[in-house]
Amino acid sequence: MKIDLQGNLEWSKVWGKKYFAGGDGIALFDANFYVTGRGFHMLKKYIDVFVFKCDKDGGKTVEYTAFFRKPAFAS
Repeated sequence: MKIDLQGNLEWSKVWGKKYFAGGDGIALFDANFYVTGRGFHMLKKYIDVFVFKCDKDGGKTVEYTAFFRKPAFAS
């Protein structure tokens, strides 16, 4: 994701696996890019998504964090 000239978040790349244990993410250290990560726990069946804004020096400040606790395999 990145911020466009109007200040809106813009999806620029999709990555990760459909099913995984642990976490996955990407770090692009530029003022316009975000660090995102997600974790999936097979036994507890939840997905967490974390979004951080990066400053020009690569320092991270929390911009938005969302926790999705709905069972991932609910029918």
